[in-house]
Amino acid sequence: DGTQASKQFLIRDGVLLRPLGGALSQFRSGLDGVANSRACGWNRAPIDRMANLNIEPGDRSLAQMVKGIEHGILMRTNRSWSIDDARNKFQFGCEW
Repeated sequence: DGTQASKQFLIRDGVLLRPLGGALSQFRSGLDGVANSRACGWNRAPIDRMANLNIEPGDRSLAQMVKGIEHGILMRTNRSWSIDDARNKFQFGCEW
């Protein structure tokens, strides 16, 4: 949507600072977000997409992070992610 990319933090110290979304979504919500939208061509409107999201290292060990989670799933196998054409079933994996 023409917004220049820059490094932005979404979450800091466990607090959500801003949502993901392109310029139009930011305008509609009245919230400052992060420039994340893409279009497949010049004649298509951009839609919000989660792109180039990185997690920076913290100061806790894996054991400390896992201990602090009440409900969750720890995955150790490298898989892939996809959603079916009807948008009913989403499957995901992870990288270790």
